[in-house]
Amino acid sequence: CRFDTVEVEGNAIRFSLRDVVHSARKILLKFGDLMSDSYRVIMNGTSRGEYSRKQLEEGIEIQL
Repeated sequence: CRFDTVEVEGNAIRFSLRDVVHSARKILLKFGDLMSDSYRVIMNGTSRGEYSRKQLEEGIEIQL
């Protein structure tokens, strides 16, 4: 998978995946240097949930 864009705006992290996935997969996302205590993760325009800074720094699994 390739990321087209990644944006951190307020308490939201938005990103777009460029490739189409034909079979079920999981990706591990990690973010560092975050300022807020929690963020809503939005992938391709769809909210994937709200996560704490600690969770995001340790990594979250996202099902594709």
